[in-house]
Amino acid sequence: MIGLSEELTAALLATQDYKCQLCQRDELTLARDFDSTGATRGMLCQRCKTMLGLIETKKYEWPSLLHFVEQGEEHAKAILQQAKLDNPISPSLKARWHSLTEAQFDALLASQGNRCAICFLFRRLGVNKDKNGHVRGLLCRGCNILLGLLSQDIVGMLDRVDYHLIYGVRDARSVLDHVLFRRKEQLICERAAQEESIHERPPWEVWSLKDEAEDSTPH
Repeated sequence: MIGLSEELTAALLATQDYKCQLCQRDELTLARDFDSTGATRGMLCQRCKTMLGLIETKKYEWPSLLHFVEQGEEHAKAILQQAKLDNPISPSLKARWHSLTEAQFDALLASQGNRCAICFLFRRLGVNKDKNGHVRGLLCRGCNILLGLLSQDIVGMLDRVDYHLIYGVRDARSVLDHVLFRRKEQLICERAAQEESIHERPPWEVWSLKDEAEDSTPH
């Protein structure tokens, strides 16, 4: 399905109460979200479309992401404290913007195997902090952006994303099929009423209508 008519779009928005299907925020602009085959999954805000694009591109494993969110701070705290005790030096240019010493940064990097703590890819990494400013680990740019887009209710958002990816097409198709079925019924009723109206007319009016229809037919 390449696009949706205004009628189908309005029906889909109405079922979502005119809110983004994932973040549930009232947005002035919602856009159609679709899977790799072009099938509609729902209407999302631009923020959630960007987030979903990152998730589908990297094909995240939820356990690794949730583990980082829930356990990352404790893991990083133990490593940073030990590194600070072993190497009591001033912050270096490499990591001073995150209040980490070079030794702490390197210790955290080594504990992650020089990989991003979520997607496990070898990338240029930056320090990730929670809303209270506590270091949770080192992430690539994409994963850092993703956590920012997921908002504070990460567990709840991931549940909604999971449902959207699995059942979004099914739910959207149910709404769209219902609208199309009603539209088809309406057209059938209109055609039946038109035919009934023709049968009730005098024969000469019916012949006139037929002649007009033939004249308007392209040859």
